Amino acid sequence: MKRRHLGLVALLISMILLDSSVFASEEIKPQTFQKFAKVAGFEKQYYQMINILVSNFQQGMVAGFMDGISKKDIPSDIKEKLKPIINNASQNLKTDFEKIFTTEIKFDDLVTNVYLPTYRKHFTETEMNELIKFYNSALGKKIAELTPSIMQDSSDKFNQIYGQKVQAMGGDLVYNEINQLISKAKEL
Repeated sequence: MKRRHLGLVALLISMILLDSSVFASEEIKPQTFQKFAKVAGFEKQYYQMINILVSNFQQGMVAGFMDGISKKDIPSDIKEKLKPIINNASQNLKTDFEKIFTTEIKFDDLVTNVYLPTYRKHFTETEMNELIKFYNSALGKKIAELTPSIMQDSSDKFNQIYGQKVQAMGGDLVYNEINQLISKAKEL
């Protein structure tokens, strides 16, 4: 009985080792993944992610600088004059960051270099085709359509609950940085 089990195990192992093409054919093909990325709404999610990143960065920057200057011994009329300058700088930064991000991290490169290798670790070609079928279903289309809104709603909720805490942390960092810059400027 033991020999029979050992023989079956040996047979299975040899089949696996000798016929690795079975597994190689299951690796997700780039064209299959491109179809998946399209039906799953990755491109819309990419732009939504950029918008969230940039908006959160911009809000944090403005809040941090405002908090930083509020802690400094700066005349109130100068503080008021600094507010539009900071807001304008943050808007310029937002616009520039969006341009740089989309130029330096192109969507197609992100799909090829990040998502495809990641999905290959977890899914086979067959599973990817099943996911494509799912995303072509009514529920799959709903998920693809709503994911960016869900991301935005989650980000808004995060900011609502944790935004002030993050801004305070950023404000402390900016305040410390301003003090270091002032110290260095005085040494010049």
